[in-house]
Amino acid sequence: MDALDLSKSTTYEYIDQLVDLGLVDRDDSTRPHQLTADPIVIVEQYVPIVITPTVLHALALQEVDEDVEYFLDRYGLGKLIAALRGAGLHFTGETTQRMVASDIDVHDTEAMMIIYALRPALIVGRDHDPFFEYLFPDVHDAMELPALDELDDAPTEAASDE
Repeated sequence: MDALDLSKSTTYEYIDQLVDLGLVDRDDSTRPHQLTADPIVIVEQYVPIVITPTVLHALALQEVDEDVEYFLDRYGLGKLIAALRGAGLHFTGETTQRMVASDIDVHDTEAMMIIYALRPALIVGRDHDPFFEYLFPDVHDAMELPALDELDDAPTEAASDE
């Protein structure tokens, strides 16, 4: 709550709305309450988009990373998710950066930029997203990524306070 600058009452109001919509389940028998959610699947014309915590993290990176903000403004959420998947496949050695660029139909330099900008979301997702394998069913455990604290350009709390 503090990191998001939300009051306790506002946080509970938002959580109540998510529970009412059926997007989040709340276990009132625990203190603090335990919240769980299944991935959200949005059916697009060609392929379903699965919204997991990793996807939400990638989307949130626009607040602290100009490269993600640029890419999202230029191409939208669907292509950002495709880039996230491409970045994951790149870090498993399945694809090159140019193959990702071709697959998602962006310039090579933009693919290179977004692949590296999305590393924090992949690193945290690999370690903490219970639905990570939905995004990378065959390779979720094969990514060669550093620890988050080893990234020179990883967003930090201090960077978000500026």
